[in-house]
Amino acid sequence: MRKIKSILTFSVILALSLVLMCSCDGRSGKDGDCVTDTETAQDGENSMASQNKFTYASENYTFDGTKAEAKAVTDDMFEQKFGAAFSDNSLTSENYAVEAEVKLDNALSSGGIIFGAKESERYDGFEGYSLMLRDRRLYLYEITGSAQSGMVMNQLADKVVKAQRTERSGKLRVERDGNTYRMYFLDDMEGVEPWPEFEFVLTGVSGNSVGYIDNGHGASFDGLDVMSYTATEKDGKTYKNPVFGEFQAADPGVLKYDGKYYCYSTSAPIGYYVYVSDDLVNWENKGLCCDMAWGIDKNGYYWAPEVIEKNGKFYMIMSVDERIGFAVADSPLGPFVPEETWLFEKTIDGHIFVDDDGKAYLFYVSWRDGHDYGIYACELEDDIVTAKKETEKLIIKPESAWEKTDGAVTEGPFVLKHNGKYYLTYSGNGYTSKYYAVGYAVSDSPLGNYERYDCNPILSYTSKLYGPGHHSFTTSPDGSELIIVYHVHASTTEVHPRKICIDRARFAPTESGVDRLEIFGPTHTAQKYPKL
Repeated sequence: MRKIKSILTFSVILALSLVLMCSCDGRSGKDGDCVTDTETAQDGENSMASQNKFTYASENYTFDGTKAEAKAVTDDMFEQKFGAAFSDNSLTSENYAVEAEVKLDNALSSGGIIFGAKESERYDGFEGYSLMLRDRRLYLYEITGSAQSGMVMNQLADKVVKAQRTERSGKLRVERDGNTYRMYFLDDMEGVEPWPEFEFVLTGVSGNSVGYIDNGHGASFDGLDVMSYTATEKDGKTYKNPVFGEFQAADPGVLKYDGKYYCYSTSAPIGYYVYVSDDLVNWENKGLCCDMAWGIDKNGYYWAPEVIEKNGKFYMIMSVDERIGFAVADSPLGPFVPEETWLFEKTIDGHIFVDDDGKAYLFYVSWRDGHDYGIYACELEDDIVTAKKETEKLIIKPESAWEKTDGAVTEGPFVLKHNGKYYLTYSGNGYTSKYYAVGYAVSDSPLGNYERYDCNPILSYTSKLYGPGHHSFTTSPDGSELIIVYHVHASTTEVHPRKICIDRARFAPTESGVDRLEIFGPTHTAQKYPKL
């Protein structure tokens, strides 16, 4: 381990203008994204620009190896002043890990680590990436900067993290393994292996220099520790998302039964296909398991099926033309025979949860009461297919900002029980939005009251995968890993045909005593197969 301070030859910093391109993937005008500053910084007499290095001196900043702070800027018309400090020589190792403790002074402050940086061949300056903390959100940017043109930052991903509201501080870590980078916000309890917030293949820049970055609103850095790093080899088979590459499929409901996985999804024009897998990665379409229900022959109005098994019978809850109801079969392959009529109208996205005591509950989405799409629940009779409508209760409705970014919607419910707590996971926003995402709420009983997790959403878009959501959970073939199965958009420009992805999930201990649900995703890099 060595401090970056030891490889700095002198105090060098460039006060760079911020020119955040509004073509970036961030939410325009929120959390500091897509703000424009046109001022060009003036180099000090110690500028190294003429020596073909991307280290600069400026009278606007001071830097002593452990702290970077901005002096007052007299021009009030520019709201943001970004500065960056680098080593003036590259790291000798291709792979490395870099850590820094970042403390922000206020809600406007941003600060973090620059990594993968090098002298630009296109600019009189540098190119690289930055992992930055602002308030309680972590951002990944691709950046370029120069004294002449300022700084351009294209957002690749962001995520809410558990930074302290009062201190606005946290420890950041970046690991480089070739072109694969893993980025962490280190807030796990002692003894818990940290999971990266982001894992990206970054090929645009191949430099090895690292440094600090802050926006001139007050940030301090407790060291910048640079360490050699050897990544853990991914032994055996790997996969990459999406796993349903050749199929149009969305809203996956996965049943694990007798050593196989059965996936039911929004895919067939009229009815539902069933897909079968041994490992959650390779899937085969076994054809229609349920065709027309209740005489409804509308093409494309068959949505979001889910199946459970009880006493040798298989029960499918399905959404057909804004009605939900059951179909029953003797095999997970079907045929599923619909009940005589449906249960609810103006209702979609049914989910069946069976508690440890055998009681079954139905969760679903409705707008019957004139509000936005909210999640309801009720008990089911022992026959599963009959609802105890007198127990119906509104559980969640769109109230949080992330649930209303692009359409006020809470949908796609799924319930997990862990350590006596009930975790209601769900998707927020309209499904066509790139901001479609997954969050959760926790309760002491199946019907609530549910309290939202304060770092929602836990699965959201990146520049590689848009609209991750409407999911189900299952376990790996050996039962040791929790797996989330969800859909994403076809691409960053097209919603359809939607594709199915899988990633790992876990419950991590917290100081509150209530474990938090974490998802390692959405991933686009090579991942180990679910454990067999």
